[in-house]
Amino acid sequence: MTKVSLNNLWGWKMDNSNIKLLSVYYSTEKLLKDDLASPLMSAIRPVINVQEHSYSLIVEKALPNLIDKVSAKKLLLYLNDRFSKIDSGEIKPFKFVGFELNADEIVEQVKIHDTFSLVYKYFFKELLILRYEHVDTVRGYVNAELAALNEHLNTREMKMLRKVISHQKSRSPLSLDLDILLEIIDTIHEVSATVCGPTIADLALSRAVMKTGRSTSAFDATIFL
Repeated sequence: MTKVSLNNLWGWKMDNSNIKLLSVYYSTEKLLKDDLASPLMSAIRPVINVQEHSYSLIVEKALPNLIDKVSAKKLLLYLNDRFSKIDSGEIKPFKFVGFELNADEIVEQVKIHDTFSLVYKYFFKELLILRYEHVDTVRGYVNAELAALNEHLNTREMKMLRKVISHQKSRSPLSLDLDILLEIIDTIHEVSATVCGPTIADLALSRAVMKTGRSTSAFDATIFL
């Protein structure tokens, strides 16, 4: 019987580029300028497989996309340690939500999630203006409604998603496909329509999509309407 490689079993490539990209993405989600991760992923993707002595190139590509207080020296040390552990197998691929995606799929998925994140953020900003007294109520009901997604999401995905809905500084797990993201926005809109009225819900969503379109061209925000 032929021995099955763990690399093939888990669907990740020998160069671990997908795992390294996910490592960078999840490690920097709280440090991203303008909440946009796609410029970071697009900049790092071509150089993610460079050798250890060239990790400084990844740092050079990453820094313009991160909050200014990030230390280049500390980031380089972090990459050396993190990537070495990934290559040695000390950090397993399934530690990262979305490890089944290859490196190119990750870059494309980030574009979709950037758009989703902005629509979500702008929706609640608009709701704060239109019906500030109802925002906490809407968030609470949306969190409760997420239970309906349980059949589609695993425990780790749901935990991450609840952090997003609870207004913590976090991003949705990259493993969520577009259909799930559309369902989440639909749920937020429906709950808002129930609590605040359909006119307010429609206005908040249309304004959020319009502002998102001005903030990023990575993915068409109108799909969330």
